[in-house]
Amino acid sequence: MLAAARGALSRIVTDGGTPALVHIAKAAQTFNGSENAPLKRTLNEWITKANDSLRALPIGTADWQRVLDSMQTQDAPTVSPVPEEYWSDDTESDGSICGRKLMAWNVNGFRGCVKSGKFKEFLLDHDPDVLFLTEVKCAFASIDRGWELRHALVDRGYTHVYWNACVTDGMAGNWGCALLSKVKPCSVQLGMGTDHTDTQGRTITARFTDATIIGTYSPCSKLQAGPLPARTSYDASLQAHYITELASNVVIGVGDFNLAPSPQDSTLTRFQQLTCPSSKPEERAAHVALLQNTGMSDAYTVLADPLAPAEYTWSPISGGRLFKRVWKMRIDLSLAPVDRIGPGCVDGRPRVASVRIIPDFYGSDHNPVETLTTADGRRVAPIEPEYMKAPRTDWPREAATDNQDELPLLARLLRVLPVLHDVSQEVLC
Repeated sequence: MLAAARGALSRIVTDGGTPALVHIAKAAQTFNGSENAPLKRTLNEWITKANDSLRALPIGTADWQRVLDSMQTQDAPTVSPVPEEYWSDDTESDGSICGRKLMAWNVNGFRGCVKSGKFKEFLLDHDPDVLFLTEVKCAFASIDRGWELRHALVDRGYTHVYWNACVTDGMAGNWGCALLSKVKPCSVQLGMGTDHTDTQGRTITARFTDATIIGTYSPCSKLQAGPLPARTSYDASLQAHYITELASNVVIGVGDFNLAPSPQDSTLTRFQQLTCPSSKPEERAAHVALLQNTGMSDAYTVLADPLAPAEYTWSPISGGRLFKRVWKMRIDLSLAPVDRIGPGCVDGRPRVASVRIIPDFYGSDHNPVETLTTADGRRVAPIEPEYMKAPRTDWPREAATDNQDELPLLARLLRVLPVLHDVSQEVLC
């Protein structure tokens, strides 16, 4: 009898999704048949399933009931519809990204990030205007009850979403990137149209009225000497793509470049960096050529306090605590034209005012990177998210000291040095 009831409820949830699951959970909560323990356990299972499903959807607690109601009244699906790989509200006018918050984040698997609730936590904490995701590892259509996620994203203002999944034969479930925007772009291009890695879903170009965003997920080389051929080809295509886009608009480049631009952007020794992925001389030379031939610059480096502690955007998930401490890199970058970084004249196009590495991983092995744009390039005091107002014990890294002036000058300088040099030589050499 219980098996039949489970089967019937599962079919209802398959057809009706989370709204149906929530109704079942509410009914289960009213059940007070304490003598029927097996039935009580079954109903508790459905309550847990409803909580897990609501935790995954990026909806605030005060809004979830309204969004769930809209799912029923607008779609009323008998079978969950498969969403398209992109959607955009054509009723809106093309938008500007001046005065907007741009964020890029390697999620290391979008489905797991959604299921764990970390994607919801990230959106509620930061609420970016434009979000570029890398290493999504899935097509949108493969996401469980993706139509619900679409409803939730639209409710949060992301009415323009573009998914560039890997379609390489036999490699589905790898790589891929996505762009979520509250601002309508004039046009969007998936891939660069000239590189064989386009089928891997590594690039999205979004052209807005006053600037173009190029989202990048560069191929990662291997732990050996010499460059990866796919990486060499991608770097050349990316440089040509930047030059083409710069001819018509301001360009801001974000994403996972899989490159530590300088030796100071990695905690490995200079000798180890010769053969380690993301720090090889050939890769750095290609990046320098990109910057020199396009007039772009690393906005984080330009705007950072030279006396501040070194910051990184990646550290390995596996390998043990010591390995994680030894190997860290800043490989998620924010690029902009040299003359569009920091304060400057107002000419109707955005300037990069600040670049910030978010200290929380949100379950990934990468930190999100935030880029703020303003008309004059002057920094605007960011609104402090709620999660920053109270100390959190789940952060994998220590936050930097708030008041750097309290540190003696010598101590501040020492914190800039690769303090793990000796440890890294002992472990990795």
